[in-house]
Amino acid sequence: MNAAGTIGRAVASALREAEVAEVLVIDDGSSDDTRGAALHADDGSGRLRIIQQVNSGPSAAINVGHDSTTAAYVCVLDADDFFVEGRFARLFAEAAPGWDMVADRLLLAKEGAEDGPYEEWGGIIPNDGLLSFAQFVTGNITDRSRPRTELGYLQPVFHRAFIDAHGLRYDEGVRLGEDYLFYGGALARGAVFRVIPAHGYVAVSRADSLSHTHRSSDLKALLDADARLATTPGLGVADRKALARHATDVRRKWVYHLALDAKAEGAFPRAIPTLLVNPDALWIAIVRTARAVLARNRLAGSSAFVGGASVGPILGAG
Repeated sequence: MNAAGTIGRAVASALREAEVAEVLVIDDGSSDDTRGAALHADDGSGRLRIIQQVNSGPSAAINVGHDSTTAAYVCVLDADDFFVEGRFARLFAEAAPGWDMVADRLLLAKEGAEDGPYEEWGGIIPNDGLLSFAQFVTGNITDRSRPRTELGYLQPVFHRAFIDAHGLRYDEGVRLGEDYLFYGGALARGAVFRVIPAHGYVAVSRADSLSHTHRSSDLKALLDADARLATTPGLGVADRKALARHATDVRRKWVYHLALDAKAEGAFPRAIPTLLVNPDALWIAIVRTARAVLARNRLAGSSAFVGGASVGPILGAG
């Protein structure tokens, strides 16, 4: 990924933390000067290491990081994001003992406004700060009235002994929801996941991120991964119900995007058999399409009116 414009801030925020023993930058086949920008942020402490590889995708890059460090605790920092100063001191001080993964809450920033103001992430965390498997999976079902609140957005610190003991690694065949699957896999194997009230991670939203531009194939890969997660031994009734609900949510999105992709490729009849055997998803596709058409019609009508009015620029700025 090309990250020359953001990697310096990310690296500097990690090196600023006294608790951080090593910062690994996995340069996943970038074509810009990501490496140079990362080196420019080095503080001379000897903690920064850069690994360059042929582009293999985010999950493969994270796995290389896991396999290349011997630190007792590991966490992921996206190249677009950065840590709030003092994050790790707060995590280690405020989390009750006995955790395998611990996270804090997010601050949400928009691209171009990385210095704020920030929006506080609105994911729902239990009062005791402990997330069960069923709570975590349920918390990753999209709520259109509360966007960007899925629990998979959290960026926990992992006790390395736990992930190594269970052979946990990111699914390299999945490009969407890979964090959700990794965290879910840990919880399914008995991980203790704590979340503290502090805000320690700034997540920067970009219009071209995969979460905004994914295709039907990405959703199908996530749907198949959900099915594999469901085969984990020891899951209880509540766990399986939560997984079934999540899979239904993903399946509906998959069918909807399948229709969109087929339409964009001029091959809409290809999607019809899948739509017909998924009537709930078909209805959602019809409703969303109708809303989009109505919105475009309203916009076209208002543009024609406002464009001829002296207050047009003021309304447009709003």
